[in-house]
Amino acid sequence: MWWLFWTIPLTIFLALLVWILVAPITITVHTTAGELSFGMKGLFSSRIELADDTLLLRMRILGIPRTARIFTSEEKPKPKKPKQKKLKDKSPDFRLADGWRLLRTFRVRKAEVDIDTGSPIANGMLIPIGYVLAGTPLVLRVNIMGESELWLVLENRLYRIAGVILRIVFRRKRK
Repeated sequence: MWWLFWTIPLTIFLALLVWILVAPITITVHTTAGELSFGMKGLFSSRIELADDTLLLRMRILGIPRTARIFTSEEKPKPKKPKQKKLKDKSPDFRLADGWRLLRTFRVRKAEVDIDTGSPIANGMLIPIGYVLAGTPLVLRVNIMGESELWLVLENRLYRIAGVILRIVFRRKRK
């Protein structure tokens, strides 16, 4: 019976670890609402909002809410100290191809773009592109009311990000 004492906590720990690796991480950008949000369902969520010329960071970690003020328009910027120049390494740590590989792990769940270029000719050229994109997660709407909006929902999973980072690290070790 002593094995039962270790089996139950180990099973719970492994189930939580698998859940964290597989649970979707969602990034949402909505320009009309002035919102940028980032979160993992059930674990944490954070949202950056613009309210009364104040940039607010609202977080919820394991159900506990927190709010932080990032920037207020009345605040004076602090004077920056001059930076000392650092010597650069000969070999880059992170290449453009690595960034592209990491970016490709994201899945577009929703992308809605309302656009008005201000020119009827340019608007007319964009209308066929909206028809070509029909049936994809990207929705392009052309309007003549002068309103522009972006609503983007990206999704990723931690195991995809970890896999790309491990490939990058182990490739560097072999060289």
